[in-house]
Amino acid sequence: MTDKYMCAVSVASIWPDPSIVRTVDQYGIARPALISDWIDEMTRQQREALCYENRIVTQVLYGEELAVDEIQGEWAKVRAINQLYRDVNTGYPGWMPIVQLEKNAMSEGIGYVKVKELRTQLFTLEEMPLIVLSFNTVLPVLAEEEHVYIVATPHGKGKVLKFAVDFATENNGFQKKDATAIANEMLKFLDIPYFWAGMSSYGYDCSGLTYNAMKACGYKIPRDASDQAKGGHEVDLKNREAWQSGDLVFFSASKKEKVSHVGIYLDNNRLLHTSILGKKIEVINLQGHPLNQEVTHVRRYI
Repeated sequence: MTDKYMCAVSVASIWPDPSIVRTVDQYGIARPALISDWIDEMTRQQREALCYENRIVTQVLYGEELAVDEIQGEWAKVRAINQLYRDVNTGYPGWMPIVQLEKNAMSEGIGYVKVKELRTQLFTLEEMPLIVLSFNTVLPVLAEEEHVYIVATPHGKGKVLKFAVDFATENNGFQKKDATAIANEMLKFLDIPYFWAGMSSYGYDCSGLTYNAMKACGYKIPRDASDQAKGGHEVDLKNREAWQSGDLVFFSASKKEKVSHVGIYLDNNRLLHTSILGKKIEVINLQGHPLNQEVTHVRRYI
């Protein structure tokens, strides 16, 4: 029987198999999750192993809804309901530590907030620090005060400062921003480290970056690059004058292989992306770059 839970830590990783968790990964499976410590503690080889050994599949943010299909010991088999996966809409599958989950008992209220800052503090009703929220965290709003929203959280009621969030009356009702905003939204995250399967402002992978850029601007797209390349509207691959700021550009190391990379087109051959080779979010000039020969798709979701 499937039960509904929610993520109870700032950022939780979803694993393909609990047995592959390493000693160094304990920071990432704890409550609270110590994401900065986890990243800092890993050697370069250990961080790269997350990618090359496919050790995690995606991440979820505080308050994000999950379906729990099975519990084995200290782990739960979950599906991240809001992350489109392959050709099914049942949610991104994997495993999470039970300690990072809470039963979904959050109340609906007058609307929702979505964090628009890199990170912001969530406070208790007594205005004591509770947890740090990542960019794009969404929580239900129960009431509004002069400078704060009262929100429902896995820890009960809390407060978040108005300046740090966007408000909408419905979860899918956040204002849709224009194409330029999609690119500019993530420019503020330059130099954030690449993190395999990353979905938070502590670190993104390439498709996590594009997913969150679109989410920040009011659009819902699939989680993975190969799925993102199938959606939206096709843009003429050979006519770069037709490419627009905010378009998603997809790449493959071999035209016969599946899509392996994605970035956000800015203009004038500039691309915003993140790569394990570059190891951070950066802007590159496609002209003369090795990626320039690997473009396979350009898609527009606006």
